[in-house]
Amino acid sequence: RSTYDLLECIDYCKKDLGIKIKSKDSNWIGMESDKTKDWENTIEQEIKKHPVKFVILFISKRNNHLYNDLKKFSLCDKGYISQVIKFENYIKAKNKKRDASYISKILLQINCKLGGANYFLNLDNNIFERNIIFVGINFGLNSSHTWERGEKGAITMVATKDKYFSKFCTFNEIINCKDKNYILEIQELISQFIDNLILKYKKEEGCTPKNIIFYRQGISQYSIDAIKSEIKIIEEVCNSKNINYYYTIVNMKTSLKLFEFNTRKNAKEKGNYKNPEPGLIVLDKVTDRNKFEFYLQPQKVTQGSATPTYFHVIYGNMNYPELLMQLTYWTTYIYPNWQNAVRIPHVLKLCEKFSYMTTKITRKKNNEKLSDSLAGL
Repeated sequence: RSTYDLLECIDYCKKDLGIKIKSKDSNWIGMESDKTKDWENTIEQEIKKHPVKFVILFISKRNNHLYNDLKKFSLCDKGYISQVIKFENYIKAKNKKRDASYISKILLQINCKLGGANYFLNLDNNIFERNIIFVGINFGLNSSHTWERGEKGAITMVATKDKYFSKFCTFNEIINCKDKNYILEIQELISQFIDNLILKYKKEEGCTPKNIIFYRQGISQYSIDAIKSEIKIIEEVCNSKNINYYYTIVNMKTSLKLFEFNTRKNAKEKGNYKNPEPGLIVLDKVTDRNKFEFYLQPQKVTQGSATPTYFHVIYGNMNYPELLMQLTYWTTYIYPNWQNAVRIPHVLKLCEKFSYMTTKITRKKNNEKLSDSLAGL
């Protein structure tokens, strides 16, 4: 009964997205087993009969243990995209009469996973014609009981591959951190990813990119020396292909708090100061004049104190400092899984989600078939 209700809700919400459901009876299979192997075998048999790119899995609390295994099976072993929907969440939304909103968000997420774009930036063409690529890089460690603490980690990268910043390619790899040469391995993987990214951009746009903006997460301003060799590799690759770039460290864990003077004093806004409005950029007073760094407050904060995001451009030769700050702010609004601004640019937020999926859930490299999709969203 819940499945039929959910399919009816999808049928109601699908109009604006162009989704077609042929038959409510022929599009789903009921599973009575709680064993992972039974689910995997059933899915594999159906895919052999009817090749598909996408599979939706409805699970409940009693078989919640299937989530990690089914994600690993779909993303890593077989190379198809999956969406897991928990019945309890849908029933809860339905009881509050928010089932249409709940399903619409899921359909938007599916749209992104299949290569669609939920949001576009409405900018002047001269910005798009600069052929800029955004690259998010994240290195995460896994400390669960299945991996010895600090033994393994994952390097994940997400990049735009078109001039409108709406199409993506992804990459992840498991790294053995006990290996003394694992830093060199990371550098080699980043170099390979950039080479493949340039080829994909050329295939998409018919020309090579002119500029690349790298956002690196997981490095504090006090451990910059640890990634100097990584920057050197990026510099060599970009210079060999005549591409300008910025290498920017992003840190959300800052102790700095920013406030604006409150000119309005009503019941909702008491006191002389308030959280800053979205888009506040701070370039001086609290920054080092000898460095290219800035603080950005992109989202509106209504509870507690706003914490800005810190950006430090370590190296680069793009020579577009103002454009970098503008693009950094604008791209916080086109993260496909949220209808407002996030704290970091969309590629880095996608990379953060992808890193979590890799280190905490699949713990394996994604199938090569999914390199042009946001399967880890």
